[in-house]
Amino acid sequence: MPELSDTTGYGHFYRSVALMQMLETEFDTLLCLNRKFESKSPFPHRSFLYDVQYPGISEIMGQFDPINDVIVTDGYGVDARFQLKLKEHGFRTVRVDDFGGEVYSDLFINHAPNAKGSDYKSDRSTLLLGADYALLRGEYLKRAEHPAPAVSKPFKKVLLMFGGADPLSLGIKFNQLLGSESQVESVTTLGNYENNAIGNHYYKGNLSAEELIAELESADLVICAASTFFMELCCVGVPCLLVTFGDDQKGIADSSSKLGAAIYLGDMRQDEVDLTSAIARAELEAQTMIDAQKSLIDGKQAERIKKAFHELCA
Repeated sequence: MPELSDTTGYGHFYRSVALMQMLETEFDTLLCLNRKFESKSPFPHRSFLYDVQYPGISEIMGQFDPINDVIVTDGYGVDARFQLKLKEHGFRTVRVDDFGGEVYSDLFINHAPNAKGSDYKSDRSTLLLGADYALLRGEYLKRAEHPAPAVSKPFKKVLLMFGGADPLSLGIKFNQLLGSESQVESVTTLGNYENNAIGNHYYKGNLSAEELIAELESADLVICAASTFFMELCCVGVPCLLVTFGDDQKGIADSSSKLGAAIYLGDMRQDEVDLTSAIARAELEAQTMIDAQKSLIDGKQAERIKKAFHELCA
């Protein structure tokens, strides 16, 4: 059950899609989502659609069996009370989350590179932490097994990605900032757009994983949110400037910066950006960044996740 909305974006949804891909050959899987997003599901015949904002225990008990089924939740609408209710009814549970604290699920997944056990209070849960458990779609994990594109400098082609929602309109902000960078010849902004172009500024939406990988491979520099998209980027290997605009993004931003896998520009809710200096630094550190990115994702994440689920269901 992933979070999916026009305000929080689609990151939680794509993590759930990735998890289904990882498990579907060995488990019967079902994607649960609000009916208004039915068209987003890549599994139309394996989707449980609901009409409420988030399903409650009554909807769950009407559709799932505590003896045989595992409930996976990923979204802000799942509070501790709901997780405990699932446990009281006998369900085995898996929680995907970006924050530390007390854990109530049998399995807990946080794929931020700096996630560590000391961030959590858990007596009986199995913690799957760090990039070894990155929830990435199969196309990205396959791409991780291959070398990164050659670095091209100066950076002429820039790719922007601030999620499907982009609540702070960062796509507009960075398109304007890049207009002052003389070496930049084209800017492609990904998000919830109809495909169109204004001069050398291109806007693209509803791309498949293969199309997103092609966009990453053709970019000299990516500016994006510290989100699952950045983890996908690491499978390819592209110089990157990261921003945050939500507390759930801090873990990926801080750890990636410390590892040298990206340059952190700051929290866009409050920080100002010196983009010219950041681009100059990224050109100097480009190969170091790519090497650090490629070391994060080895393509074997699905095998580790499947092993953990088999142990849970044993």
